[in-house]
Amino acid sequence: NKAYNGLFGDLKHGSIKNLHVKDSYIMNGSKCTGGVVAHVHGSNSTHGGETEQVVENCSFIGISEGKTSTNYTGGIVGHEESSGKFVIRNCTTEGFLSDANASYVGGISAYTDGTQVSGCVNRMHISGCNQGRLGGVAAVTYAVDNCMNYGDIVSGTAKCIGGVVAEAKGDAIQCVNNGNINVTGSKTAQVGGVVGLSTANITFCGNFGTINTMDAT
Repeated sequence: NKAYNGLFGDLKHGSIKNLHVKDSYIMNGSKCTGGVVAHVHGSNSTHGGETEQVVENCSFIGISEGKTSTNYTGGIVGHEESSGKFVIRNCTTEGFLSDANASYVGGISAYTDGTQVSGCVNRMHISGCNQGRLGGVAAVTYAVDNCMNYGDIVSGTAKCIGGVVAEAKGDAIQCVNNGNINVTGSKTAQVGGVVGLSTANITFCGNFGTINTMDAT
């Protein structure tokens, strides 16, 4: 599909649970790329009185590599625009994620600004995302809790970088970054060990990785 590239291209209604992708190689070149699902919209289930759609207990182990212009590249989910509540819960990634041409790159999810990302762990080493947003767990998301990043991040000219989330539009709670961040080409980048840019609260979070911008030009 020229627009969506993933094991599932476009999830219109429904949830994905207990799915594990292993030894996979993805050549990015679509608008949205995700190791499990590229694009999510719609909502179909009821949970606690609210409509909730989930990607839960899923994993991706492999390589995702960008060769042409891509907007959204995520280890599990590329892009979300659901009408109800969407949650990425207890998902993990491991391997390598590289896309210099993408606007949004995240180890778990790329651009999911209406999403709760909860209990997820990224172990992918991530590089690229020139002039965009790059996060160890998510590039842009609404809220994130109990997530960890172990993958190193390297970027030349990303505008915003976060060890866990590049841009958090909601609260970041109990999240930890253990990966190293190396910015090689932009002194103007917003860089944070946990969150690069936030408009809400950051609570009980920690950064144990190193942040290097000395090579930036």
